Amino acid sequence: MGRRIKKLKKIRIHREGTDTLIYSVLAIGLVAYLLYHFVDNKIPFWSFAVIFGAAWLVVLNFYRCPIRFFEDDTERLVVAPADGKIVVIEEVMENEYFHEKRLMISIFMSLFNVHANWFPVDGKVKKVNMKNDSILSAGVYPAWHPWLKLIAYSTNKTMQSFHTRDINKIEVFDSQSDLIIYDVDKNEVTNIENDSTEFECYPAWSPDGKWLYYVSAHFEFCDTIPHEAECIKRSKEIKYSIYRKSFNPETMQFGPREMVFDAASLGKSATLPRISPDGKYLLFSMGEWGCFHIWHRDADLYMLRLADNKVWPLTKTNSPQAESFHNFSSNGKWIIFSSRRNDGDYTRLFFAHVDADGNTTKAFELPQQDPDFHRMFMKSYNIPEFMRGPVTIKPQEFADVLRNDNIEPVKYRSKK
Repeated sequence: MGRRIKKLKKIRIHREGTDTLIYSVLAIGLVAYLLYHFVDNKIPFWSFAVIFGAAWLVVLNFYRCPIRFFEDDTERLVVAPADGKIVVIEEVMENEYFHEKRLMISIFMSLFNVHANWFPVDGKVKKVNMKNDSILSAGVYPAWHPWLKLIAYSTNKTMQSFHTRDINKIEVFDSQSDLIIYDVDKNEVTNIENDSTEFECYPAWSPDGKWLYYVSAHFEFCDTIPHEAECIKRSKEIKYSIYRKSFNPETMQFGPREMVFDAASLGKSATLPRISPDGKYLLFSMGEWGCFHIWHRDADLYMLRLADNKVWPLTKTNSPQAESFHNFSSNGKWIIFSSRRNDGDYTRLFFAHVDADGNTTKAFELPQQDPDFHRMFMKSYNIPEFMRGPVTIKPQEFADVLRNDNIEPVKYRSKK
């Protein structure tokens, strides 16, 4: 009996079905009550109770969401993401992410199978100390490799200053910045780019995992005043262009950098390169100077076609205020970005549709139940991302790990 109770405690109801189950059982109970007390013939009552009671139990069974435990070690194992029966195992061409042949496993779920899906691979939250004497700072602006356990970061010495005679209010900029790669399995960090005359930032992988895009600004200090003060004084001279480096997933080696878009030669500064899921387009933000365009009113969104490097502004989507911090949806048909177009002070989230030619529509704001919500919401949105499913790790799990003193220091490996 104790074993049975323990097993039942591991079963829960998915939140999407809670309202349906509650309202339906109340409705069934009410109708059954009326039939039993106000109809002399009990056949209608029993017919209704049996039919709709059985239907309710089927729905209850459909929305069950058990908590699964595995007795054996699941490290480096891929488990079934769903209940059901495997009906197809075949090699297919995967064109959304990898653009190459992959093994497809199809699972058929009947009405009586659990219809919740799980992550097929194991994982855990851990706290890692990225600080090391050989890198500038802990990693920021992470970019996960599409399938390898690698994260590209930029490491930055970032400063902030306030304008008194400029239409822009705040200036955020780097006095130094490099690119690093973190190997999760080896707990090892390596410099990708660390040229003292280049400010590298905002790494982003191509969907096939064979290119790492980023921005870099060439800047040589005069060394007549402290570097931080010189960056403030010459901040409008810091102009970023878009580069990329080839990456071999088998050897884990990067190639030399290649110029993608020379914004600096146009007297402009480009930041935040983001590649469309089909690998055809590159979305970026461009302004007059610097890399933190969320504070630059002149910053607009641009699209670059990688086949011929043609660049055009997203005229229908842009506004007179700052546009920045943007990303593609997983199918490449939508973009989400932060904009200060409402009041010039707070960033709000906006969406725009992308057609097959890389052109976008007029943007619309993140819908809210109260249309005036954002007029009274005194906070800004930052670095939005599209997601294909809910976050399964609870905030408390992150908080518990962050409060834990058990910090794992990274190992530094010199670039080959």
